[in-house]
This record gives sequence, C-alpha cells and structure tokens, in this order.
Amino acid sequence: MFEPADIYFMNNRVITNPIIKDKVTFIKTAAETNGELTWITIELAPKGGNELHYHENFTETFEPIRGELGLTLGKEELVLKEGESKTVPINEVHRFYNPNDFSIEFHVKIEPGSRNLEEFLQIIYGLARDGRTNRKSIPTNLWVLGALSGISETSPPKNTFLAKLKFIAVWLEKQAEKRGVLKKLRQKYVQF
Repeated sequence: MFEPADIYFMNNRVITNPIIKDKVTFIKTAAETNGELTWITIELAPKGGNELHYHENFTETFEPIRGELGLTLGKEELVLKEGESKTVPINEVHRFYNPNDFSIEFHVKIEPGSRNLEEFLQIIYGLARDGRTNRKSIPTNLWVLGALSGISETSPPKNTFLAKLKFIAVWLEKQAEKRGVLKKLRQKYVQF
C-alpha cells in the first residue's frame, strides 16, 4: 500500500498525451529499484492502444485495475479482467488495447527496469503536448524520430515493412546523435 507521501510524489510523475488521450503515472523507476523494474500505471482512452511490437531487453507484466484490457500475444487474443495478469516474455510480439467504450487503467511492470523507456515516454508525451507529433503521436521531425528510435527499446515485428526499414532508423539515429538531438530532447522533456 502507498503512503500519503508516495501518492504526492506519484502525482508529480504523471504525464499525459493530448493526442491519444492517455495518461502514464510512474510508480517506481529503474533508478529507485536498482534496475530491477519500472512500474507504471496507464490510463488508456476508449478504443486506444498501440501497434504490434516486441522488446529485446525486458518483460512486461500487465494487470488491469479498472476495466478490461485487451492483449494480443502473437496470434492469441486475450481479455484480462481486473485482478488478472499476464507477463509478456522478451521477444514476444504483442500489443495492448482498450476494447471498451470507456477509459481503463492498468499496471505495467517492466523487468528489468528500463530508464530508456521511461525517458522515451516522457519525451514522446512532451512532444505530443507541444504539437510536434502527428495524430498517431509519432514525431513529425525525422531527426527526433531517429533519436527516439534508439531509446524506445521497442521494435516492430520481424518481416514487416517497418522492420525492413530498420537500416533507415539506424542511420537517422546516428545523424540525430551527431546533431545532439537526444540531448536537447532530454533537457526539455525528461523531468525525473
């Protein structure tokens, strides 16, 4: 259970994305857990969600705390109810989504913790607030897109069109690094 001081601190670690209408609350960061985990709560808009992807460096455990959470794991479709949980292994193609007509809330535990993903979320939500993303919350500046591709720790499924363009993302990332784009983004958007 959280102490009142914890609740106050968490309220200072809430980020919102006005484009996709999501809210992320950072409960525990990788730094606070000596790298063991990152623990966040996501409030997901009605019919919201993300695209299929996978992670090479961490697992994710999803647990709905208000409403039902849709989860695609490979070719399997799941709907998790409050109190249920599911862990997505490293390299497993997956996505989460809200099958409801109302917003839902769920916990995500990332193990081991990912400082890169924590920063990525802060930056991408900040860019959305500043009107620097498209309607899907993708950065409109190629150098920014390249800089973020390096820290998101998220990859599109293999053998897809986006996966075949990986060499472009790597080139963009290198060009963005030469220009100091990520450093500027961190200075502007990373607050904790």
